[in-house]
Amino acid sequence: MLGAASLISMVVLAKDNLFRQIAITSSQLTTGGDVPFLSPTAFDMAYLAFNDKLITGLLLPIVCGALTADCMVRDRGGMRTTIVCEIRSSCVYVAAKLATVAVVCHVFVLLFVMACTIVSFAFLGLPISTEPSAWLSSAGPQDSVWGPYGPIPGAWNYIVLIVALGVGFGILETVLSWTAMSLCSFLESPSAASLVVASVYVVIAQVESLITSFGLILGIESMTTTTGWIVDRLCLANYRLGTSLFQKVAGGAYRGFIPVPADVAANTYPINSWMSLLSILLVLAISSTAWLLVREARCRAQL
Repeated sequence: MLGAASLISMVVLAKDNLFRQIAITSSQLTTGGDVPFLSPTAFDMAYLAFNDKLITGLLLPIVCGALTADCMVRDRGGMRTTIVCEIRSSCVYVAAKLATVAVVCHVFVLLFVMACTIVSFAFLGLPISTEPSAWLSSAGPQDSVWGPYGPIPGAWNYIVLIVALGVGFGILETVLSWTAMSLCSFLESPSAASLVVASVYVVIAQVESLITSFGLILGIESMTTTTGWIVDRLCLANYRLGTSLFQKVAGGAYRGFIPVPADVAANTYPINSWMSLLSILLVLAISSTAWLLVREARCRAQL
């Protein structure tokens, strides 16, 4: 029930986000009272959702974490004794739990992508296209300016990209859920795990907003940066497709779909590097797995 309700809510938010971005882009292109038609495709809703901080930066990890964080806690009591009798290796038991979480996260992310695509195609009448929409594409990372979403290299196959993003976000949510599962492994009540996960993400998001607000008030530039936070690393908005693993700057040669002043087109801007994300995920995956193995060994020793 939680998964179904969350999926519907996220698709509704993704649809609203699509319409909002279309309206913003149309207003930027409007000249002489004429509103251009941007020709969106059925994959634009899912792609823009992957760039949205509320949807994939906050709601998606909360939902995946809530669905899986109690994976260890729910076996407490008599069930734990039964499992120890059937599965004598703690490594096998933890690996099975980790694999279960990975399957749940990937299935949920792929269902979200499919739901966005079906709604776009069946209800909004948007076409299926192998090429990125013109208003979302660019010649590369240098042909871009900072905005609420990152452009797609025009030569890329849109279908392959959406599938790859679905798998990639599935891996991201898996590692985050492993972390949530390890943090909640000390709880006694399975129902408390979902509340803990949601609370942690909401507090993190609010703290980031609070720091940014103080930075604006005090005039401290380092506190108002748009990159390097936690929530912004969980969505595509501050990454750029086509950059190298270590690249932290994009732009500088913009000639894209939306007209901008010459000085803005020539400016570069900071982005999150892919290597920083991969490093964080690697550390979280290793530390979470190690803690779960230690925790399971201690629990078995007490039986």
